[in-house]
Amino acid sequence: MIVQMPTKTQAAHVAEITGGTLLHNHQGKPTSKVALDDFEA
Repeated sequence: MIVQMPTKTQAAHVAEITGGTLLHNHQGKPTSKVALDDFEA
């Protein structure tokens, strides 16, 4: 699952606390998107 946060800083924090991966654009710069492992409720 990919989630988009309002800011890059929030995305980095979410990636850190959830163990997700901060996604980067084609130039290698961080984006505000985080790839999280899929989970079921």
